[in-house]
Amino acid sequence: MGKQLLLFCFAVFFACAITAEEAVPSTVPQGAAGTEKTLPLNWQQVNAQMSIDSNKVIIVKAEKHLGGIQCKLKPPKDRRIRVIAEVKGMGKTTVAFNGSFGWSYHNMTLSDQWQNVSIEYGEPSGDLMLAVLSMNNGPADMEIKNIKAFPLDISEYLDEEIPPVGFKALDYPGPNGRVTAAGMYGKRWYHIVKMPVPTNTRPIFYFVHIKSEDGAIKDLYWMGKGQRTNAENSISAEKANGQWAWVKTGPYKAILLPEEITLGFSGDPKIGAIVDKIVISTNDELTDQQLDAVELQ
Repeated sequence: MGKQLLLFCFAVFFACAITAEEAVPSTVPQGAAGTEKTLPLNWQQVNAQMSIDSNKVIIVKAEKHLGGIQCKLKPPKDRRIRVIAEVKGMGKTTVAFNGSFGWSYHNMTLSDQWQNVSIEYGEPSGDLMLAVLSMNNGPADMEIKNIKAFPLDISEYLDEEIPPVGFKALDYPGPNGRVTAAGMYGKRWYHIVKMPVPTNTRPIFYFVHIKSEDGAIKDLYWMGKGQRTNAENSISAEKANGQWAWVKTGPYKAILLPEEITLGFSGDPKIGAIVDKIVISTNDELTDQQLDAVELQ
């Protein structure tokens, strides 16, 4: 519940922040890691005061919870972006992205020593918001320097068909899934299975073999490093209705995803579900009979 409340607070913050004077987006360079340069970001202050010292350190004095700074980024379309920076200060802070799939954030406790932070986001539209926000209940001081952004390298991604590949869910447990004899079990917002993401430029589909306790599942979704991926494309799992059923999720663009993603579902918080196997393929027309016949890794 804490995570959902935090996301709600972020949504309120974002809704208020965009009413401020529009800032010019900062373009993210096309070069990969090692070629990036410190970004000249066009920051906006939200419930905070900001200054930049002679060493180009950004000094932020947040007035209250979720006070801080934000800026618009213009990354290359359909690319996963990484931002790295050094941060120090007092109390707790979060470095966060807001894009087409909602918020993704990295929380940290600050000290008087510089700490490295790294955060990623896969954005299809080419428009992204970066924010550094205080998580303290009252005023907070933060300092940020050496902020750099770059798209992740996709030079080794293949453009080829992926035949159906099957995985046993018990061999790929999620961070809070529960192991049972039948498969990985969880309830709403649990992340019960963790799956690899193929390095492929073609649309990817994850076929999930699932059984809910009474069919009261709203939809399936995948998360990657705090970012919900293509949630609007999730397929309803209500047809499971207490029986095993294959549910297709996707298409997903692997170039927007991290190396691994975790499976969750929404719906009645009292209702659980079991996943026993998952099939990955670029073929979205696989039948239940074909999926049943896929050999598991």
